[in-house]
Amino acid sequence: MNRLHPDSLIEQQKDEILQGLIEFVRFPSISTDPEHRPPLRACADWLRDRLTSIGIEAELRETGGHPAVVGRSEMHADRPTLLIYGHYDVQPVDPLALWNTDPFEPVLRDGRLFGRGASDNKGQIWAHIQAARLFHMTGTPLPANLVFLIEGEEEIGSPHLTPVVEALAKEYQFTSVIVSDTGMPGPGQPALTNGLRGLAYFEVVLTGANTDLHSGIFGGAVPNPAQALTHMLAACKDPQTGRILIPGFYDDIEPVSEKERVSIAGVPFSDKAFQEQLGLAALEGEEGFSSLERRWIRPTFDINGLTSGFQGEGAKTVIPAEARCKVSMRLVPGQDPDGVEILFRSFLESIRPPSIQMEISVIHGARPYHLDIDHPLVEAGLQALKAGFGVEPVIIREGGSVPIVQTFKQVLGTETLLLGLGLPDDRCHAPNEKFELDNLWAGIRTSVDLLYRLGQG
Repeated sequence: MNRLHPDSLIEQQKDEILQGLIEFVRFPSISTDPEHRPPLRACADWLRDRLTSIGIEAELRETGGHPAVVGRSEMHADRPTLLIYGHYDVQPVDPLALWNTDPFEPVLRDGRLFGRGASDNKGQIWAHIQAARLFHMTGTPLPANLVFLIEGEEEIGSPHLTPVVEALAKEYQFTSVIVSDTGMPGPGQPALTNGLRGLAYFEVVLTGANTDLHSGIFGGAVPNPAQALTHMLAACKDPQTGRILIPGFYDDIEPVSEKERVSIAGVPFSDKAFQEQLGLAALEGEEGFSSLERRWIRPTFDINGLTSGFQGEGAKTVIPAEARCKVSMRLVPGQDPDGVEILFRSFLESIRPPSIQMEISVIHGARPYHLDIDHPLVEAGLQALKAGFGVEPVIIREGGSVPIVQTFKQVLGTETLLLGLGLPDDRCHAPNEKFELDNLWAGIRTSVDLLYRLGQG
């Protein structure tokens, strides 16, 4: 089989590759906003046509929400089949006033492309599409069968994607999944992500009297939901040790191998620089763990929002009738959101004042994901990254959640290689999002090399 050498091809095709990405980013494909349904579908149509133009037979698969784009290369029985996943939907752009340029009119500046979705996830999935394009334009046989799955609802939790994955499981026997929707520790430092934290997200509502009450007339004789809520939340976490105090919370956590802790300790990272970047007077977290371990391999308990009583200008002396909060817990291997929900409900119920009514709603849940660093896929991914970036990569975990990765494992029975191309300062989900073009070119090289390593070599 003739082998594709991408370096000179990328150099020759840079303008065309970049123009295609600019067109991609121009679509205001905001999945959470119903008014953006037309541009979302237009973006999906555009992707389908782009894939078809490079020899990938593509179609839109309708869901209960925005369509998924599914494309497949020519299938050969003697070659493994790889699933390449990404998403074409993006976050809202608010606050628009903080953008330096129009978020959907991409701008090139200093080797970066600025625009909403440039890094998350259009630039990253574009690298894999362009790798496939290089094979097609040179007539070089693909070393593996490829199936692209590019969805339009990742930013709202992929609520309609599982049936699409289940259908693909009946059509193909996948050997692995490739995802570039994570990140790198810093410029020029490629990384393979071997773990993602899960998520348990709740809203808690406490109710006292049937109306707000005058704090002078009623104060001292009636329950205050705001005070009750703050006391209950404070009981969930030790402020000195950083340990979560919900009984049973840590019971099922799988231990992290010493080999992986050593690997994490070798990732270039400065507590001081991290602290200064965030404008913090000091860092904090669970005792006995480094900052990276706290962010990657340990669970968390965080209050994401608090609402109660009067919050306007001036004074209004009321005892609020209601207090509510939103709480998230990042989970690690061994934990699952359903089990954590039971523990959380039981603990809050045990400390709830009898004068207060309580409702707990589940907003979102996701299971954690972990790929053992000794798995053969890890070595293939590391070597591909080295070929793409020209330097030794590191192994990291990601503190966030990508729920569909665990779905791939459960439904397809395959592991996922997470090869992120984003940088910490790409400002994903924030104004002035950007993507480094050097990471685009390196991502294409990485993708080409990986197809050989996972295919017919």
